[in-house]
Amino acid sequence: MAAKCQPELNDYLVTQCLSQAFLNDPYDMNGPKESIVCVCEADLDGILTMQVLKLMTGQPVLFYDLRHHDSQDDVYVFSNCGSMGTFFAASLGAGGELTKSSLLSSDSIYYPGGGIAVQYMAALGKVTFARLARKAGKYWMVVFGGEFVERPVEKLQEASVEWPQAFARLSVPPEVLIENLGSNHLYTVAGGYVDCLVEFCSMMGIEAKVLGR
Repeated sequence: MAAKCQPELNDYLVTQCLSQAFLNDPYDMNGPKESIVCVCEADLDGILTMQVLKLMTGQPVLFYDLRHHDSQDDVYVFSNCGSMGTFFAASLGAGGELTKSSLLSSDSIYYPGGGIAVQYMAALGKVTFARLARKAGKYWMVVFGGEFVERPVEKLQEASVEWPQAFARLSVPPEVLIENLGSNHLYTVAGGYVDCLVEFCSMMGIEAKVLGR
């Protein structure tokens, strides 16, 4: 699914941040369910990226924007109002149960239509980033690894505090990352899947741009 909130829903009705986050989660009020890939801004190449990552890993996929690079601590900040499932807000128990709840907050300060967004700092751990893009009608994929790190809660104030945020350390300098991104949107799964994505690109005849090696 791809939702186009801006400007129709955001300005005149209600945002879909909450529904998109819950669709991307692997559970609901009735228990476990299949994650339904859902993106903001009708990003169709983005939703293809998410579906590839979901089918490859069997996991939910995180959707967000590159927001900031903290050069002092060499930490990247990723955030988005919608499509950031609560799965990434917590450690998971042995049975896959959520062991730490996320918070909910109003995002009406940004959008006249009002609405609700999930709010959290992404859980720590090794992650893999990817993004399909097109140039001259041909697909290519940027791929790189990283690690979500813990930051003081005050750091949430430096971006959009009402929205969920992920703080990551990458082995990619900001100049290289910005030069090689095909979009402001990026997609992430937990774990190390760089080599798997390179193999996928080879099978599909897609150029893989692997950063940070």
